[in-house]
Formats: sequence, C-alpha cells, structure tokens
Amino acid sequence: ALRMLVEGEPLPASSPLAPSPAEAMGGWEASTLHRDFQGREPQSWSESLAFYKHSQSSRPLPDEAYAKPQRVTRYEVSRKEAEYNPITQAWRDQGREREARARDLLGTIAAQNRAKDRQLAHERNTHDVLNHSIRRTGLPDPQAQAGLAFPTEKREQRLAQAADSLAQYNILSGLSVEEHHWAPPQHRPVVPPPREDNKLRSITQQPREYNVLTNEYKRDHARKTGEEQERTRRVAAERFWATHDMNIMTSKFYDPEKETHFQIVKQAVKAEQPLKQFKKLPSSYQQGEGFVYSIINFSVQNPELYARFEEKEQRSLDSKQAVWGHEAQIKERATGRALVEGTRTLNRISHKRYEDSTSHGYDIVTNKGYHDKDAAPLAPARTVPKPGHWQSLESSSNQFWQTRTMQTQHRLSLQNRPRPASEGKAGDATGALRADGGAASARGARPIVPALDMTRTRPALEMTANSSVRTGGFQ
Repeated sequence: ALRMLVEGEPLPASSPLAPSPAEAMGGWEASTLHRDFQGREPQSWSESLAFYKHSQSSRPLPDEAYAKPQRVTRYEVSRKEAEYNPITQAWRDQGREREARARDLLGTIAAQNRAKDRQLAHERNTHDVLNHSIRRTGLPDPQAQAGLAFPTEKREQRLAQAADSLAQYNILSGLSVEEHHWAPPQHRPVVPPPREDNKLRSITQQPREYNVLTNEYKRDHARKTGEEQERTRRVAAERFWATHDMNIMTSKFYDPEKETHFQIVKQAVKAEQPLKQFKKLPSSYQQGEGFVYSIINFSVQNPELYARFEEKEQRSLDSKQAVWGHEAQIKERATGRALVEGTRTLNRISHKRYEDSTSHGYDIVTNKGYHDKDAAPLAPARTVPKPGHWQSLESSSNQFWQTRTMQTQHRLSLQNRPRPASEGKAGDATGALRADGGAASARGARPIVPALDMTRTRPALEMTANSSVRTGGFQ
C-alpha cells in the first residue's frame, strides 16, 4: 500500500489506507498534508512522505465532483413552463390531469363528509322532518365491519338527545320524558333524580304575601296599597313630564314657571327685533358716519355714537398736539439758525466789494448811470458797512448796560415775591444776623440785593437810540 501511494497508483477499496466515500467528499480537510484519507496521523517518517506525495498527485474528491455541470437550455425551461395551462386551468398531460381531478374529487367528498358530521353533531334534530328517517345513518362503519372493538357507550352517550324543554314530563300525557318521548329509548333525555332536601333555593319559591283569591295583602293591606298608589302616581308623573313639555292646543308650557320665563324672554327678543338685522352687519358698517348724522337735513341721528366720534377725533388731536408743538419749535429753531447762518455768511464778505462794484457810477450791463435822468436802479447792498471805532464802543456799552438792567430786574422780582411762613421765620433770623453785621445768611433765606441807582450815569458811555454795532449775526 505504501508503494502504491508513493508511485501514485490508486488504492483498492479493501486497503486500510483507501478513503471512504464520505471522507472522499469531505473537501480539503481529507487531503491535508501529512494525513491519509481517513484523517489518521502518520506513524513514521516514510509514511508521512508517502501521504505527502499522494496528496500532491491525486485529487481529494472523486471524478464525478469535477464533471462539467449539465447545460439547461431555454427550450427545456419553456417546456416546464407549458406543462400547465393557466387559461383552461388544466395540465397538458392527460394522465396527470386525470390524477389531479381524482385527487380533487376525493378531497371535496372528504370535506363535505366532515362538514356533514359536524352539522349532525351540533344540531339537535337528528331526524328528517319529511320522511322521519334518521339522518345519522350513513355508510357502514369500517371498524365495525372489521370486527374491531368500539366504545359503544360513549357513542350512545354522544348521540343522546338533549332536553328541548324545561319540563321533565310530557305536557299532553303527563308522563315522564323517559317514558313518553318521540326519540328512541336509548336517545331520550335523562331526567335527574329529585333532590332529597326541600329547602328553598330561590326567592320565587317563598310563600306569596298576596292572596290571589281575596285580592288583598295578607298583612298591612291598607298601608301597602297606599304605598303602591303613591309609587304609581310618582311614576306616572315622571313619565308625563318626560314626554309632555308644551300644550300644543293652548301653545303654553305645562309648567307655570317655565311659561313665565318664556314670556320674559319673548318680550326681550321682541324689543331687540327692530335692530336685530342691523346688529348682524359688520361693526365697521354699524359705526359708519352714515348712521351718525343725516347728510340731507344735517341732524344727528345717534347722539351717543356722535359723541364717541367727537371723543375719538379729540383724542387724535390731543395725541398729535405735542408732536406739532415740538415740530413748530424745531422749525423755529431751524429758521433762526438758517437766518443766523445767512447773516454770518454775508457778514464774512467785505462791504468794500459792493462799493467797488458801484463806484464807477453806471450799470455795466445797460451802461446807464446811477445818477442820470433815466437812471438804472441800484441793487441794495446785502452786506453791512464796517462800523467805526466810536460806533463799536457805543454798541458794546449799550449791550452791557442792557444785560445788567435785565439781571437787576430779575433779582428784584424774586425778592418781592411773597414767601411762606416757614421762610418768613428764616427771613427774620436772616434780618437779625444782617442787623448784627454777620456775613452768613440763614439756610433757605435769599440774600438782600441793594436797589439799583439809575441816577448814576456815565457820560462817556451814553448810547443813542439809533446807535448800532456789527455783531456778526448775534442779537
């Protein structure tokens, strides 16, 4: 066997080194190096070499595993697809179609038999109402024909007829259902034996408290009769008020309180009826000016709405009054600032330029003299001539004395103002301190300003009424 492995010859099936068919199909694991086909480890070095050489020269799987796979053509696939006709719902092979039809017929019969057995097992009537034949007699039992033992007791118990009435006797003959019944004796209902105890099992078995012969209660007949009448009256009243609310003949409610409330609501709705359609209009249309006063006779139709319009307009004017005042102040300041800027702009230009433009004595456009008979009009000067030294001095002195006069008048007006009693006491204290020659004044008292002596004059600073000075735009 070792020689055959070394030389690469196939081993016989009886050889212990030959692989089994299962191991030959085992894949790469059966042909691993240094192992035989049975997965046995080599026992010597020479045996290991034989295993190695055999694995290099032989394939681990049989030749069938390396065969070329069978080629399946489209024709073969189409033949399999055409075995069954989807339109006729039948197999093209006649023999296969007969087997399928026989199998379907047996399945249908079996299903119908199972359904019939289930119907007979659940239905109470086991006889045909036309010919009075037993419906449960069908095909013979295969087990009974074969002689096999069958539990007949359970079958008879299953086929026993259930009780179709609560009465345990026949209402015509008065006999028990076990003796007089339409079913066979073995299928008749079983009557349970009577109970030994005679105790009451429910309230219906208790003695009646009402005598059906005398039509009276056995005890407290008057009291119970009155309670029944009162109970009947309450039930009748509840049922009456549940279905009777308004009398259709008199068109009034049965309940007086409900009728009174209905009349009050009716009068309120009647009072609102003239303006009901008007109130359905949009609020902007209801409060329009056309409903405030008439444009034909100029009379106010809705004084309340007219007053609301007046208040709305007055609120609008009041809300804009502050804005308008602020805008007027801004405009006034802007106008004054523009006037000052314009005056300053003109004052920056020397008056000599105007004198130079008119010193030649004629108009350079029309060549007319300024002093001729038909003299050309002389454009007024926008610039101010430069004042002399004496005019500047007079203007500054006049402005100084005007400022001092205004400050003195303001102090006198503050001194002559009436003061409260608290300030009067402080003033007395101040007067005392002033009388003592103190320099400090009391807290809260105003200092005493001496009266202005208007007789004092300065001849050198006397100002005339028409005197003016160039101020550069400042007033």
